[in-house]
Amino acid sequence: MALIEELRRKREVLLGQMAAIDREAATVREEFECRLAGLRKSRQPLEEKVRLIDALIKAEEEGQ
Repeated sequence: MALIEELRRKREVLLGQMAAIDREAATVREEFECRLAGLRKSRQPLEEKVRLIDALIKAEEEGQ
């Protein structure tokens, strides 16, 4: 019985460590998603400028 109790204690310790890792992973994921959203937001005006330039080039080429 002592072996079973020791294994159960070890299992609980391991489950606690796994839960701590899962919490840290969730925090990292949340921070990453916030940063990624900021980068995407910064990129949008650049994409709009590129589309405008493409439209101007196309209009100029069609006008020639």
